[in-house]
Amino acid sequence: AASDVYKRQVHRVDCQLTAGEVGALLIENAAIKAEAPLYNRRQRRSRKLWTQRLQADLEGFLQVVPSDFCPAGERIESVFGLFRSRRHIDESLRSLAREHGLCLRMLGAERGRGPCFQHQIGRCGGACAGKESPKDHNDRLLAALEKQRIAAWPFAGPILLVEEKDAKGKSTEHELALQPRRQFHLLHHWSYLGTYERRDRARQAAKRDCDLIFDRDTYRIAMRSLRLNAGQLLDGASGDPIGNPFGTSNPARQGSAEPAAGSHGQAGSA
Repeated sequence: AASDVYKRQVHRVDCQLTAGEVGALLIENAAIKAEAPLYNRRQRRSRKLWTQRLQADLEGFLQVVPSDFCPAGERIESVFGLFRSRRHIDESLRSLAREHGLCLRMLGAERGRGPCFQHQIGRCGGACAGKESPKDHNDRLLAALEKQRIAAWPFAGPILLVEEKDAKGKSTEHELALQPRRQFHLLHHWSYLGTYERRDRARQAAKRDCDLIFDRDTYRIAMRSLRLNAGQLLDGASGDPIGNPFGTSNPARQGSAEPAAGSHGQAGSA
Protein backbone atom coordinates (compact mmCIF):
# COMPACT_ATOMS: atom_id res chain seq x y z
CA ALA A 1 0.00 0.00 0.00
CA ALA A 2 1.09 3.56 -0.65
CA SER A 3 0.84 4.39 3.06
CA ASP A 4 3.39 1.68 3.88
CA VAL A 5 5.80 3.13 1.31
CA TYR A 6 5.48 6.56 2.92
CA LYS A 7 6.10 5.13 6.38
CA ARG A 8 9.31 3.40 5.31
CA GLN A 9 10.66 6.64 3.83
CA VAL A 10 10.04 8.73 6.96
CA HIS A 11 13.08 8.98 9.24
CA ARG A 12 12.07 11.88 11.51
CA VAL A 13 8.99 13.99 12.21
CA ASP A 14 9.41 17.56 13.46
CA CYS A 15 6.62 19.53 15.10
CA GLN A 16 6.37 23.15 16.17
CA LEU A 17 3.58 24.41 18.39
CA THR A 18 2.01 27.69 17.35
CA ALA A 19 -0.42 30.11 18.93
CA GLY A 20 -3.00 29.43 16.24
CA GLU A 21 -3.85 28.56 12.67
CA VAL A 22 -2.17 31.53 10.99
CA GLY A 23 1.23 30.63 12.41
CA ALA A 24 0.72 26.96 11.59
CA LEU A 25 -0.05 27.76 7.96
CA LEU A 26 2.79 30.25 7.52
CA ILE A 27 5.42 28.02 9.13
CA GLU A 28 4.24 24.89 7.32
CA ASN A 29 4.24 26.68 3.96
CA ALA A 30 7.74 28.07 4.54
CA ALA A 31 8.98 24.57 5.43
CA ILE A 32 7.46 23.11 2.25
CA LYS A 33 9.19 25.76 0.13
CA ALA A 34 12.52 25.19 1.89
CA GLU A 35 12.47 21.37 1.95
CA ALA A 36 10.54 20.66 -1.30
CA PRO A 37 9.07 17.37 -0.02
CA LEU A 38 8.66 14.65 -2.60
CA TYR A 39 4.91 14.13 -2.15
CA ASN A 40 3.81 17.74 -1.73
CA ARG A 41 4.14 19.31 -5.15
CA ARG A 42 1.18 21.68 -5.05
CA GLN A 43 2.88 24.23 -2.80
CA ARG A 44 6.31 24.11 -4.43
CA ARG A 45 7.67 27.28 -5.99
CA SER A 46 6.99 27.73 -9.71
CA ARG A 47 10.12 28.46 -11.72
CA LYS A 48 8.57 31.11 -13.98
CA LEU A 49 5.25 32.92 -13.77
CA TRP A 50 3.36 35.47 -15.82
CA THR A 51 0.86 38.08 -14.68
CA GLN A 52 -1.45 40.75 -16.12
CA ARG A 53 -0.93 44.50 -15.82
CA LEU A 54 -3.35 47.18 -16.98
CA GLN A 55 -2.37 50.01 -19.28
CA ALA A 56 -4.66 52.67 -20.80
CA ASP A 57 -4.66 53.21 -24.58
CA LEU A 58 -5.04 56.61 -26.29
CA GLU A 59 -8.83 56.49 -25.96
CA GLY A 60 -8.67 55.66 -22.25
CA PHE A 61 -9.59 51.97 -22.49
CA LEU A 62 -7.63 49.75 -20.10
CA GLN A 63 -5.75 47.03 -21.95
CA VAL A 64 -4.48 43.80 -20.42
CA VAL A 65 -0.72 43.50 -20.86
CA PRO A 66 0.95 40.10 -20.21
CA SER A 67 4.10 40.59 -18.17
CA ASP A 68 6.85 38.54 -16.53
CA PHE A 69 6.17 38.21 -12.81
CA CYS A 70 9.30 38.84 -10.80
CA PRO A 71 8.91 37.31 -7.33
CA ALA A 72 11.81 39.33 -5.87
CA GLY A 73 11.42 42.86 -4.60
CA GLU A 74 8.70 45.19 -3.37
CA ARG A 75 5.06 44.92 -4.43
CA ILE A 76 4.29 48.56 -5.29
CA GLU A 77 1.49 48.00 -7.80
CA SER A 78 -1.48 45.69 -8.09
CA VAL A 79 -1.34 42.98 -10.74
CA PHE A 80 -3.90 40.38 -11.74
CA GLY A 81 -3.45 36.64 -11.59
CA LEU A 82 -0.43 34.34 -11.82
CA PHE A 83 -0.06 32.11 -14.87
CA ARG A 84 2.44 29.53 -16.09
CA SER A 85 2.53 30.90 -19.66
CA ARG A 86 1.27 33.68 -21.95
CA ARG A 87 -1.06 31.15 -23.53
CA HIS A 88 -2.80 30.65 -20.20
CA ILE A 89 -3.24 34.43 -19.92
CA ASP A 90 -4.83 34.58 -23.38
CA GLU A 91 -7.18 31.69 -22.55
CA SER A 92 -8.17 33.28 -19.25
CA LEU A 93 -8.76 36.69 -20.84
CA ARG A 94 -10.95 35.26 -23.61
CA SER A 95 -12.99 33.35 -21.07
CA LEU A 96 -13.37 36.50 -18.96
CA ALA A 97 -14.45 38.52 -21.99
CA ARG A 98 -17.12 35.93 -22.95
CA GLU A 99 -18.47 35.75 -19.41
CA HIS A 100 -18.72 39.53 -18.92
CA GLY A 101 -19.35 40.78 -22.45
CA LEU A 102 -16.03 42.62 -22.65
CA CYS A 103 -14.49 43.61 -25.96
CA LEU A 104 -11.29 41.73 -26.78
CA ARG A 105 -10.29 44.46 -29.22
CA MET A 106 -10.51 47.16 -26.55
CA LEU A 107 -8.62 44.86 -24.18
CA GLY A 108 -5.74 44.68 -26.67
CA ALA A 109 -6.17 40.97 -27.41
CA GLU A 110 -7.36 41.45 -31.01
CA ARG A 111 -6.64 43.94 -33.79
CA GLY A 112 -8.96 45.69 -36.21
CA ARG A 113 -11.31 48.65 -36.63
CA GLY A 114 -15.02 49.05 -36.18
CA PRO A 115 -17.38 46.62 -34.47
CA CYS A 116 -15.69 43.33 -33.61
CA PHE A 117 -17.00 39.91 -34.58
CA GLN A 118 -18.05 39.15 -30.99
CA HIS A 119 -20.25 42.26 -31.05
CA GLN A 120 -21.92 41.08 -34.25
CA ILE A 121 -22.94 37.80 -32.59
CA GLY A 122 -24.03 39.49 -29.35
CA ARG A 123 -21.11 38.54 -27.08
CA CYS A 124 -19.52 42.01 -26.79
CA GLY A 125 -21.14 44.96 -25.01
CA GLY A 126 -20.29 47.32 -27.86
CA ALA A 127 -17.30 49.33 -26.68
CA CYS A 128 -15.78 48.81 -30.14
CA ALA A 129 -18.96 50.22 -31.74
CA GLY A 130 -19.14 53.33 -29.57
CA LYS A 131 -21.96 51.93 -27.44
CA GLU A 132 -19.95 51.87 -24.22
CA SER A 133 -17.65 54.54 -22.80
CA PRO A 134 -14.07 53.79 -21.70
CA LYS A 135 -15.09 54.39 -18.07
CA ASP A 136 -17.98 51.91 -18.19
CA HIS A 137 -15.88 49.27 -19.95
CA ASN A 138 -12.98 49.83 -17.53
CA ASP A 139 -15.28 49.54 -14.52
CA ARG A 140 -16.66 46.24 -15.76
CA LEU A 141 -13.14 44.97 -16.50
CA LEU A 142 -11.90 45.86 -13.01
CA ALA A 143 -14.93 44.20 -11.41
CA ALA A 144 -14.33 41.06 -13.47
CA LEU A 145 -10.63 40.96 -12.56
CA GLU A 146 -11.12 41.65 -8.85
CA LYS A 147 -10.92 38.00 -7.82
CA GLN A 148 -7.53 37.74 -9.55
CA ARG A 149 -6.07 40.87 -7.97
CA ILE A 150 -2.73 40.61 -6.19
CA ALA A 151 -2.81 43.77 -4.14
CA ALA A 152 0.07 46.16 -3.77
CA TRP A 153 1.59 46.23 -0.28
CA PRO A 154 -0.51 48.89 1.52
CA PHE A 155 1.72 49.50 4.55
CA ALA A 156 4.63 51.91 4.97
CA GLY A 157 7.00 49.12 6.01
CA PRO A 158 7.06 45.67 7.65
CA ILE A 159 4.18 44.71 9.93
CA LEU A 160 3.66 42.31 12.82
CA LEU A 161 0.46 40.29 12.88
CA VAL A 162 -0.21 39.43 16.52
CA GLU A 163 -1.85 36.05 17.01
CA GLU A 164 -3.25 35.12 20.43
CA LYS A 165 -3.77 31.57 21.66
CA ASP A 166 -7.39 30.45 21.42
CA ALA A 167 -8.18 28.68 24.68
CA LYS A 168 -11.59 27.63 23.32
CA GLY A 169 -10.16 25.39 20.60
CA LYS A 170 -10.01 21.60 20.44
CA SER A 171 -6.59 21.33 22.06
CA THR A 172 -6.15 19.26 25.23
CA GLU A 173 -5.12 20.88 28.53
CA HIS A 174 -1.59 19.53 28.04
CA GLU A 175 -1.34 21.00 24.53
CA LEU A 176 -2.70 24.34 25.73
CA ALA A 177 -0.06 24.46 28.43
CA LEU A 178 2.70 23.97 25.84
CA GLN A 179 1.25 26.30 23.21
CA PRO A 180 2.72 29.82 22.94
CA ARG A 181 0.34 32.37 24.44
CA ARG A 182 1.08 34.91 21.72
CA GLN A 183 3.13 35.06 18.53
CA PHE A 184 4.22 37.86 16.22
CA HIS A 185 4.26 37.03 12.50
CA LEU A 186 6.56 39.32 10.51
CA LEU A 187 5.40 40.25 7.00
CA HIS A 188 6.78 42.72 4.47
CA HIS A 189 5.58 43.17 0.88
CA TRP A 190 3.70 39.86 1.31
CA SER A 191 6.93 38.04 2.18
CA TYR A 192 6.88 35.95 5.37
CA LEU A 193 10.00 36.78 7.40
CA GLY A 194 9.49 34.68 10.53
CA THR A 195 7.45 34.10 13.68
CA TYR A 196 8.53 35.30 17.13
CA GLU A 197 7.21 34.89 20.64
CA ARG A 198 8.70 38.17 21.88
CA ARG A 199 7.78 41.56 20.49
CA ASP A 200 11.27 43.02 20.94
CA ARG A 201 12.86 40.23 18.90
CA ALA A 202 10.24 40.60 16.18
CA ARG A 203 10.92 44.33 15.98
CA GLN A 204 14.67 43.72 15.80
CA ALA A 205 14.08 41.30 12.93
CA ALA A 206 11.87 43.88 11.19
CA LYS A 207 14.80 46.31 11.09
CA ARG A 208 17.12 43.89 9.30
CA ASP A 209 17.59 43.94 5.55
CA CYS A 210 15.96 40.81 4.13
CA ASP A 211 15.37 39.42 0.67
CA LEU A 212 11.74 39.94 -0.27
CA ILE A 213 10.44 36.97 -2.25
CA PHE A 214 6.75 36.83 -3.18
CA ASP A 215 5.08 33.46 -2.66
CA ARG A 216 1.51 32.90 -3.85
CA ASP A 217 0.58 30.63 -0.92
CA THR A 218 1.98 33.09 1.64
CA TYR A 219 -0.05 35.85 -0.04
CA ARG A 220 -3.25 33.81 0.23
CA ILE A 221 -2.63 32.98 3.89
CA ALA A 222 -1.74 36.57 4.78
CA MET A 223 -4.61 38.14 2.83
CA ARG A 224 -7.15 35.73 4.30
CA SER A 225 -5.85 36.48 7.79
CA LEU A 226 -6.11 40.22 7.22
CA ARG A 227 -9.61 40.02 5.79
CA LEU A 228 -10.74 37.92 8.76
CA ASN A 229 -9.06 40.26 11.27
CA ALA A 230 -7.07 37.32 12.62
CA GLY A 231 -5.01 39.52 14.92
CA GLN A 232 -3.90 43.01 15.82
CA LEU A 233 -1.46 44.69 13.43
CA LEU A 234 1.64 46.51 14.66
CA ASP A 235 4.13 48.66 12.80
CA GLY A 236 7.27 46.55 12.51
CA ALA A 237 9.63 49.39 13.34
CA SER A 238 7.81 51.30 16.09
CA GLY A 239 5.58 48.55 17.48
CA ASP A 240 2.60 50.93 17.38
CA PRO A 241 -0.86 49.62 16.39
CA ILE A 242 -1.84 50.29 12.77
CA GLY A 243 -5.07 49.99 10.81
CA ASN A 244 -6.07 47.04 8.66
CA PRO A 245 -7.14 48.20 5.17
CA PHE A 246 -8.45 44.73 4.30
CA GLY A 247 -10.43 44.03 7.49
CA THR A 248 -14.11 43.13 7.31
CA SER A 249 -15.00 46.39 9.06
CA ASN A 250 -13.32 48.43 6.31
CA PRO A 251 -15.77 49.12 3.45
CA ALA A 252 -12.94 50.19 1.14
CA ARG A 253 -10.98 46.96 1.42
CA GLN A 254 -9.56 45.47 -1.72
CA GLY A 255 -7.87 42.25 -2.77
CA SER A 256 -9.01 38.68 -2.69
CA ALA A 257 -8.19 35.66 -0.62
CA GLU A 258 -8.56 31.99 -1.28
CA PRO A 259 -9.24 29.56 1.54
CA ALA A 260 -6.10 27.87 2.77
CA ALA A 261 -6.34 24.48 4.38
CA GLY A 262 -4.19 23.50 7.32
CA SER A 263 -4.05 22.27 10.88
CA HIS A 264 -4.99 24.35 13.88
CA GLY A 265 -2.19 25.32 16.22
CA GLN A 266 0.52 23.05 14.90
CA ALA A 267 2.90 23.07 11.97
CA GLY A 268 4.73 19.91 11.06
CA SER A 269 7.03 18.54 8.42
CA ALA A 270 8.38 15.12 7.73
